Amino acid sequence: VTIENNLIDHIGNTAIAINGEWSMPNQSNDHQIKNNHIHHTGILVPSARGIRISNSSNNLIAHNLFHDIPKGAIAIGGLGLDEEPGASNNVVEFNEVHNVLQDSQDMGPIYFGGAGPDNVIHNNYLHDIYGLFSFHGGIYMDQGSRGYYITNNLVENLGLQGGGRINGLINAADIETIIRNNFLVQNNVQLSSAILPREYSIEQASAETNAAA
Repeated sequence: VTIENNLIDHIGNTAIAINGEWSMPNQSNDHQIKNNHIHHTGILVPSARGIRISNSSNNLIAHNLFHDIPKGAIAIGGLGLDEEPGASNNVVEFNEVHNVLQDSQDMGPIYFGGAGPDNVIHNNYLHDIYGLFSFHGGIYMDQGSRGYYITNNLVENLGLQGGGRINGLINAADIETIIRNNFLVQNNVQLSSAILPREYSIEQASAETNAAA
C-alpha cells in the first residue's frame, strides 16, 4: 500500500495506522508513506500519534511533515523477540517534526519499541518540541530495539520551553545500534549526555562523529 500526497488534520485518533497481528508478525509489510502533511491528530484520543506501525516490516516513511500531535509523530513497535522481531527493515527518512509530545510522557518524536533489527532513521529534522510535563526523549529507541542505524539527523530546540524534561536526544536502549553523523543543536537536555545508551548496552552501542552544541 502507498499512502502519498495527503493532508490529514483535525482527526480524532492516529492519522495512519498499520497493524500486523501479534500472533502472526510480518503479515502486513512493504508499505510506503510519503509526502503527507499530518497535524492536529488525537482530537478525541490523547494517545494518538501521527503514524503508528505495529508488527510490520520493510516499510518506508519519508518526506512527511508532522506537527501539533499529542504524542509522537512516528511510532513503530514489534514483539521484541529474537526469533520474531515483528518490525524490521523499516526506513524513516527526510521527515520534519515539530510541536509534538503535547500530552504524553516517556515518548519521543520518533519512537521504536520492541522492534528490529536493521531499522534505519536518517536525515530527519526534529525541532521546537516542548514536553509540557514529565520526561521525553528525542529519537527514542526503547527496550527490545536493537541493530539500528541512526545517521545524519538534525535535532534542534528540544526542551527549551514547557514543564517537562528531555532525557537524552538520542536514546539507544539496546545493543548493536550505530549512531553516526547526527547534529544536536541548542537543546535543553537534563542528563549529562546528549546521546544516551542504556547502561546494559553502552559497550555495544556505537556513538561516533556526532556534533552537539
